[in-house]
Amino acid sequence: MNQTAARFLLPPDANITCPHCERAFALAEGFARKALESVELASEEALAALREHERLSVERQAKKMAAERDAVHEHALAEVKALTVKQFTPQIDALKAQLADSQVQASQRAAEERQVFEQR
Repeated sequence: MNQTAARFLLPPDANITCPHCERAFALAEGFARKALESVELASEEALAALREHERLSVERQAKKMAAERDAVHEHALAEVKALTVKQFTPQIDALKAQLADSQVQASQRAAEERQVFEQR
């Protein structure tokens, strides 16, 4: 029998009873319920897939924003470091020169004291 010639043995409004719950309903209602259940299941699956896609999209966006923020912070820190080095280099050089002078003077005093001690 081909599908166009297939006919139901029961009319759509015939009452049937569910073998599991023993509830009576029209045959058409049973087919409609089954169709609705499959549409509901497909909708739930589609919504779950959409939610997962959205979650992944938000996660990627958050990672991208964090990477951009980190790059900006790194650049700002590099600028601050460069400005600090530029600003304090003369002072550091002056302190190094002062330390070198102090070391020379200390060496000279130590040499003078050694000489005085050796002369005694």
